[in-house]
Amino acid sequence: MLKLFSLNAFACETRRAVAERIEALTDSDIKNEAKRLWARNGTNKQRVSKMDRELAKASLISKIRTEENQKKDLDFLERYSSNANY
Repeated sequence: MLKLFSLNAFACETRRAVAERIEALTDSDIKNEAKRLWARNGTNKQRVSKMDRELAKASLISKIRTEENQKKDLDFLERYSSNANY
């Protein structure tokens, strides 16, 4: 029971951290991500369209989720690395 609770606590912390970081996204973050995506795709545009902003925001959200999951995994390993049951 204790193990299940601690894993659920990790999941809640991760969801909360992801939500906070998504709320903190600014228009300039989204615009910079759109330009980064253009550079990666070899596209050269002058204006950021609505579709570009949506794709950039989705890309940033995906990055945030990946980073927070990696942090969660590292925290778990640090906390339980000496425990032989894991």
